[in-house]
Amino acid sequence: MKNLKVLLINPARGYMQDFMDWISSNVHEITIEEKLLKTIYSPSILTKKQNLIQIIINVLQGVRPAFSFRSYEVILLNGNLIAPPILLLRRLFGMNLHKSRIIVIHFFLNDIRHHSLVKKLVRYIFDQPGITMIALSKGDQEHYAKLFKHAHVDYYPLCFNDKPDLESELVENGEYIFSGGWTNRDYECLISAARRVSHQFIIICSEKNKLPELPNNVKVLRDIPNTVFKRYVRDSQFVVVPLKNNVGAAGQMVALAALMYGKPVIYTDLPCISDYIENGVSGLAYRQGDDVDLEKKINLLVNEPSLSESLGKAASERFYALFRPECFFQHLTHIICKS
Repeated sequence: MKNLKVLLINPARGYMQDFMDWISSNVHEITIEEKLLKTIYSPSILTKKQNLIQIIINVLQGVRPAFSFRSYEVILLNGNLIAPPILLLRRLFGMNLHKSRIIVIHFFLNDIRHHSLVKKLVRYIFDQPGITMIALSKGDQEHYAKLFKHAHVDYYPLCFNDKPDLESELVENGEYIFSGGWTNRDYECLISAARRVSHQFIIICSEKNKLPELPNNVKVLRDIPNTVFKRYVRDSQFVVVPLKNNVGAAGQMVALAALMYGKPVIYTDLPCISDYIENGVSGLAYRQGDDVDLEKKINLLVNEPSLSESLGKAASERFYALFRPECFFQHLTHIICKS
């Protein structure tokens, strides 16, 4: 195979920097370079307004370097803040990008993907020949495949590049059940179930999450740093991922952290998360919005430690078999090398 020249356009160094190192060590037929687009916000969950501002800035940042993109056979666009501005430039001006194959990774829209205006914008920007989008869930893959006529939609689950922190001190004394995250969370259902369970719960969410009145056994922490967040996952008995709606991508990061640490996951029986966990093997699914069913699953793991242990063991095995960065890197390399 001839040597392929690949450009990775990144919002920041991190996960995909490992991909560049992996390519250099394992795939000699690919030469990869990186272009960083500067971000004005620190790495965190951004508001819709901040996302829009950053996308506009990235359009302006992308104009000048886009004239040199013709020398690359494959261009990787990493994330929500990168793909739309670069593909919009391609649609409007060509910008020497039409001869390059473009692969979009780590793009998701959650619940706004169903809005009619969003559908039109996504179709206009993304549905161009020579573009492949790698969706993070089978539901997203199906959604975008129906939307596009020209772009191809592939699927590979989100992979997790963190390494387990096994040495830092416990974040909490005593046993507790953990839940966390900001978007698309059904904390009302979880808190309703928790009222009838004689066990401690810890929820980590954003200041933007509105919660009902809390029972005494539920503790809420808000806007905790990511490193501390994962330590709460690590030190828990098990993890609950309560989702409201079947959006394309939600809950996966928390679920993957739980799997990495060998924690069983109780999760809403929705496709966007069930791609990641096997019901009855590495976790337990409960019916969407059904606090009674959720309470039943929680009590099952609290009262049967042997079941919790076996699910946790399977969770860890599943993580290391399917969700390590190297798994995604191999799949992405296969897509890059396709003629």
